[in-house]
Amino acid sequence: MNLQTKADFTALMHKFLDPLKPYYSAGCARLHLGETGVTYNQNAIELEAFSRPLWALVPFWVGGGSEPEFETIYRKGLAAGADPENPEYWGTTGEYDQCYVEMAAIACGILTAPEKLWTPLSDTEKQNLAAWLGQINAHTIPDCNWQFFRILVNLALKSVGMPFSPELLEDGLCKIDSYYSGDGWSTDGASVQKCGEPPDKGITTSRGPSSITGCCTLNLPPTPTPGVLHSTASAPSCSRSSSSTGSMPTAQRCPLAAA
Repeated sequence: MNLQTKADFTALMHKFLDPLKPYYSAGCARLHLGETGVTYNQNAIELEAFSRPLWALVPFWVGGGSEPEFETIYRKGLAAGADPENPEYWGTTGEYDQCYVEMAAIACGILTAPEKLWTPLSDTEKQNLAAWLGQINAHTIPDCNWQFFRILVNLALKSVGMPFSPELLEDGLCKIDSYYSGDGWSTDGASVQKCGEPPDKGITTSRGPSSITGCCTLNLPPTPTPGVLHSTASAPSCSRSSSSTGSMPTAQRCPLAAA
C-alpha cells in the first residue's frame, strides 16, 4: 500500500480496524480476539483490545473524519465499561495495573476529541468514567514511561472539569523531565536504555543482569502506602527547573515508547 496522503492512511486504518467490528461484546466495552500469552488477566486483555484502536480513531476524528459505527461502539463501550453495575465493567484496579496503560488512549480521546468520547455521555456516565480513570491516582505505577499515562489521565479529567490530582500531574511531569540524560536523549525511568535505542541484552538493573528492558523489570521503587484518590496531600517533591541531569526545553522531551 502506498502511504502518501491522508486518504491513504484513512484507508489503512479501515483495513486494520473494520474487521474488529463483529467481535465487540454486546455492551461494546470488551473485545475478545482469541487467546494470548500475556501475563495479565482477561479483563485487562479485553480492555486493551478495546482501547488500542483509539490510537488510530482519535487522530482520524481530530482530523475531521467521521465513522458513525465506531463512534456508537465507543460511546456505548465507555458507558458500559466504567459502570460498576454493568457486567462489562472494567473493574477496580490495583498496584502496577495494566489497566493504567489502557487508560491513556481513552484519556487522549477525551482531551482531543471530546465531542466523540465525552460530550455524548450522560451525566451519570461521565461521573462513572471519571471515577474509573481516577483510580490511577490512588495506586502505585512504575517509575518509567507509565508516568505519561497518569499525566494524560489527569490532563483529561482537568479538561472536562472532573476531579484530578494537580500534585500527581506535576510529579509525573517532573519525573519525565528527570529522565533526560542530555544530548537529546532520555532514559526510560530506571533503565539505562536511551529512548529510541534498541534493547541492550547486557543491561544490568538493580535486580541483576537482564535481557528485558520493559519498565516493570527495572528498578521498581518500594511500594508506598497507596495514596488517597484526588488527595490534596503533597506528592513527592521535585523541580522541573533544575536537576542533576539538567533541565530540558519542552520541545526536546522524548516521546518514550509506551509499554
